[in-house]
Amino acid sequence: MKKSYRSIITLVGTTVLLSAAVIPSSPVLFGDNSQYEANAAESANAADLADVSILKGTQLSSNNGTVISDGVKLEKNADSTYDLDLSFKGTAVADVGLVSPKVIVFTIPEELRGKIDGPILINASAKLLPIVPGDVPVVKDLVLKVGGLVTRLLGLAKPLGLQLDSLEKAFEGLNSLQDLGSYQATVEGKLSPDGKYVMVDFTDGLGQYVRTTYAKLFNPLKEAVAGLKFTGLLAILNPVLDLLKPAVNGLLDLVGKIANGTSDVLTQALQANVLGDVDFNFSTKVSDITAEKAKVTAMAVNKPVIDLELLNTIHANGDAINLYFDKVEEDPLVNYSVAKPVVEDILEGVTRLDGNVAITQPVPEGVTFKAKVELPNGTTLSETVNKDGTFAIPFGEYKPQGNDQLKIVIEANVEKYTKVSEPTIKYVIADPFLHYVVTKPVVNDVLEGAASLSGSVELTQPIPEGVSFKAKVALPDGTYLTASINEDGGFTIPFGKYQPQGNDLLNVIVEASDGTRTNVSEPEVKQVIVDPLKNYQVPKPQFKTVNEGSKVITGSIALTNVPVGTKLFMQVQFSDGSVRKVAIENDGTFSIPIADKNLKEGNPLRLVTIAEHAQSLRGKESDSVVFAVGKIPSLEGYVVPAPVVAPIFVGDIIIKGSVKITNPPEGTQFKVRVRFPGNVYEEVPVNADGTFSLDISGRQLVAGTSITFNTAATLGTETAASGRIIVSVGAK
Repeated sequence: MKKSYRSIITLVGTTVLLSAAVIPSSPVLFGDNSQYEANAAESANAADLADVSILKGTQLSSNNGTVISDGVKLEKNADSTYDLDLSFKGTAVADVGLVSPKVIVFTIPEELRGKIDGPILINASAKLLPIVPGDVPVVKDLVLKVGGLVTRLLGLAKPLGLQLDSLEKAFEGLNSLQDLGSYQATVEGKLSPDGKYVMVDFTDGLGQYVRTTYAKLFNPLKEAVAGLKFTGLLAILNPVLDLLKPAVNGLLDLVGKIANGTSDVLTQALQANVLGDVDFNFSTKVSDITAEKAKVTAMAVNKPVIDLELLNTIHANGDAINLYFDKVEEDPLVNYSVAKPVVEDILEGVTRLDGNVAITQPVPEGVTFKAKVELPNGTTLSETVNKDGTFAIPFGEYKPQGNDQLKIVIEANVEKYTKVSEPTIKYVIADPFLHYVVTKPVVNDVLEGAASLSGSVELTQPIPEGVSFKAKVALPDGTYLTASINEDGGFTIPFGKYQPQGNDLLNVIVEASDGTRTNVSEPEVKQVIVDPLKNYQVPKPQFKTVNEGSKVITGSIALTNVPVGTKLFMQVQFSDGSVRKVAIENDGTFSIPIADKNLKEGNPLRLVTIAEHAQSLRGKESDSVVFAVGKIPSLEGYVVPAPVVAPIFVGDIIIKGSVKITNPPEGTQFKVRVRFPGNVYEEVPVNADGTFSLDISGRQLVAGTSITFNTAATLGTETAASGRIIVSVGAK
């Protein structure tokens, strides 16, 4: 029989979800600190127990210690603390819904107030009751819509031999009772300002957990539908699938809103009976316990605000346990004040420490006092304090060094009891000059031929009074040159007659002096940098003729064995003494604009190549080339060379050839003129390398056709031409 997913989903029992993860909700509001010291006899105004308690069948017990007749005897730890490890169990009452406040309260008796030592951890464990996901109102309507489409799709698929098991199983899961498992979490309990109770509000976090867990129940349906895609013969299922997917998306959209808290559909559905068995575990440490017995009470309530009336109810009706501790012997020093010692200044090199202490009166019987000093290496020296409160501690083998830290305390002793004063910290006073650190200087590069050495030093602060500084350099011959250091730490030492040579070693130090003693820095050794241009032969420039009216000077140099990092320039000096410098290109060429100089025939010009380098003090120049500006260029007397044409055959589409151009006047341009039969002329420019080519693909040339060629030269308004040559078209 075909299953129908349009049927009404049965609501199983009571829909159950735990309210929220154990994350404290909004800040706890505490009542007046003066409130509360209640017992059963003082609970006349206590809230009605049935109105506040959210658990039944509760029990408070201890997870450690030894059970005795009316409580538990706890064991003291080695550090004199006690571990509290309490368990509070119960079963939720029927009216605990998803948004019902869920607050666990442990009262702290007077004997333990102010004694809690460390964090208070509350471990929560709760069993969630099962739920039918599709039974939730509003969600149910969308589930029924999806169910109808699932039924149609399955009904169409099965006759085709297609089993959609994952889809069928996923939807059946929405109509079945689903186990939400157990919720477990740990949070730190908050101690009230007066120290009288610890509480944690689990409401919000538990609710978020339930909403998230509920939403995950729809993941199988989401995955099953997302994986559906029909092709071929199965494509007839796509119309139903196209209706199913938006219906599922609408359902998942609502589920997503439930998960992120923007929809209260689930909250409204789960108004009661959402919790099963719960277990709250309270753990912390307590110290300095003087009482032999303390009574702790616990209750889980539905009130987020703890007031006096609620505290009285918890004290009177909550579950309680008696905790027993070891009997404490009275310390005769517990209320005795040991004063902090006064210690004289400790100078570098002294052999003992002196001081005094005001001995508080009256002194408990049998008490003695010792002065103790802790040395920088962790060892301790001690001496008895005199009756008048003075003391002296010999240092023995310890030699006080400047800025050593010494910690001095007064220790009172009686029998097995000891009490120590607050420490006095003393620092050994150092000799400021003896321990003054002169920083190593920073010296700039020293180039071959430099006239001075410069650098800087960071002067350590504070500078001892009366101290001055000098920079000193030891030259290769062993002599020293000195210079004062500026307030900012900079210095310059002139070399005088010394001429730094490449690879010379210079030893530079900074010297501090107080007038009688000196203190020097570590040396900075600088090696004089060899001039990288020292052995470089700067090439003379090669240039084209410069004539009256020339716009640029062009030329080149040979780039051979150029030192790495060298920058090359070309400089021209004009007849008026002015100069112009340009950078030489990577290929060795240069171009100097001169149009603005209005050069005249006979003007002298001087060209020189300049090499510069960051590690060369002065750079280096080539031998200069001096020449005169020539006359204005003209074609007069210039013989224009005739073109040389490659053989031409029937069917060729390009005519190729060349012109051997030799020393033309500056600015001359060349073209090749071609005359075809019928006095048809064409011109083509000659390339820089002398070659030319003419496209004749549009001409139908026959064998024997004669074609005439000549070269035309143009310079300004002047023209000249070569003689003509005739080429006949050959047959292929």
